Amino acid sequence: IYFTCDKNKSSVPIATCHFDSEFGKHNTIKYEQYQHVEAALRELYSITSTDPKIFNCEKSNVILCGDFSIGGVDDGLELSKTFDVNGWLDTWRATGSDPKHEITFNRESNPYNRESKYHSRLDRILYLGDNIQCTQHRIIAGFQDKKTGVKYPVSDHYGVLAKFAISDYKTANNPVNNPVIR
Repeated sequence: IYFTCDKNKSSVPIATCHFDSEFGKHNTIKYEQYQHVEAALRELYSITSTDPKIFNCEKSNVILCGDFSIGGVDDGLELSKTFDVNGWLDTWRATGSDPKHEITFNRESNPYNRESKYHSRLDRILYLGDNIQCTQHRIIAGFQDKKTGVKYPVSDHYGVLAKFAISDYKTANNPVNNPVIR
């Protein structure tokens, strides 16, 4: 998905992913997937504002959302460093890390996952941006029937919703000029 904002000559390509679902400290397949995706999206981010024949934009941004398949602490910390050390911002962290909106594969509240050993933030939204800022991040567990009050989860993974603001100028958190390590 790709859209441009003509008013401030910005681009915002949106990519989705589903990384390998094998969990473990030394999953080389998933780690290589992370590296390839990060490199490809960084290249897209770079050429968006430097090659006017392609996008004709002055400010570039990239959003990546999907199932990152990050399980436990060992798995998650090792793999997420691929993006963390390269300036990507995580919408959950950027908006204050609210524990109510962290777990997307929830064995405690999602009836589809009661028997699972996993309980984790598998799904994420990350972004690089010249002039976007995440203003809201939340988990969507499903919907509630207004007449009966019954709650229905829609999947074994809860959805992630993020809201972004686009400014007319380049922001101070531009990851190319000011890498953020979190």
